[in-house]
Amino acid sequence: MKLFKHQEKAIELYKERNGKLYLSWETGTGKTRGALAIANANNFKNLLVVAPKSSHLSWHTEKEYFKDLKVEVITYEAFRDKFDNFTKYDFLIFDESHRLKNPSAKMTKKAIEFAVKEKLPPRILLSGTPADRYYELYSQLKVLNPEDKTFTKYFPSYTKFITFFYHLNEYYKPESLRDKNYEKWLRDWFYEYAFVVKKEDVIELPPIIEIPVKFPPQHIDDSDYEDFDNLSLYTVLTFMTKFRKSVSNQKIEWAISFLEDNPNTIIFSLFKEPAERIKQKLKDKVYLITGEYRKDFDNALTRQDKPIVSTYALKEGANLQKYHNIVFLAPPLAYRDYQQAIARVYRIGQQKKVNIYKLLQNPIDYQVYNILKNKESVYQYLRKEKS
Repeated sequence: MKLFKHQEKAIELYKERNGKLYLSWETGTGKTRGALAIANANNFKNLLVVAPKSSHLSWHTEKEYFKDLKVEVITYEAFRDKFDNFTKYDFLIFDESHRLKNPSAKMTKKAIEFAVKEKLPPRILLSGTPADRYYELYSQLKVLNPEDKTFTKYFPSYTKFITFFYHLNEYYKPESLRDKNYEKWLRDWFYEYAFVVKKEDVIELPPIIEIPVKFPPQHIDDSDYEDFDNLSLYTVLTFMTKFRKSVSNQKIEWAISFLEDNPNTIIFSLFKEPAERIKQKLKDKVYLITGEYRKDFDNALTRQDKPIVSTYALKEGANLQKYHNIVFLAPPLAYRDYQQAIARVYRIGQQKKVNIYKLLQNPIDYQVYNILKNKESVYQYLRKEKS
């Protein structure tokens, strides 16, 4: 089995950095195989992989290339609730490790506690989207290397960390950096551990074609709706109400018609109800993935023989290169989730050009895509407009 150059380099970096390595590789660049190659090159034999359920199939597929490795794959929830003894494992992989970004979450607290007490085996972290903001790196890097002087000498607690670097709002949540020079310090700190790989730098893929599908504006009996350009008028609740209304019957009918003629398609919807409407219409002609239909989820990942209609329950881990059309019935509200959704299809192994269909009808649709284009989160944008 031949590795890509960046996967070979990861093996070298793991040794150079004394096992403290964060693979910040864009989704679709071979993180799974790269991590297993590191384990294999360092003679680790018994691996534990903590990963979202949607990526388990990828791990079980890739481990077949490494016959000497015994690989057990569990969810983050199982790690949190069922595992307290890791002595039988000699290597630990946290896949999609941005799931450890919240220091108050039980799974994060447990990972940090066990890392500090040296109850975890040697480990690496993997994520194509490690953080939207730098403070989300604190707990992840503490799991990776709790002996870093940033933790032992300067900021032993997350509270001290954010209080030093950030202005806090009335809820003691970080808002903005206190000094523009802090951004460089935090970035350099991350790069002490991170091996960053961009998709366009390491693999050649067919082009992505973005196709706007424009519908006539929809009339809504809300007097303030037409003034959506002024985001300061909106709370998260009012925004979500209006965004849900933007998933019109015209969009849903177009999506149904498109699926009937284009089976190699995944439709993403932020809202479950429109996805369920499509399923009700097309019945067994499509897979529905919302986090509730386990049979459809498993069959979609293994067979890839019918269109998929999904919420963003499918945004992480799954390899779905047999599909080459993505329709955003209602896009996600964070750039990270948007990129993760596209990367289910646009990744190593994709042989066809990938078409991205953006359904546009009302001002709110255009605003959301403009925010995503700037690599921002709608939630952050709304807070920024309020401040």
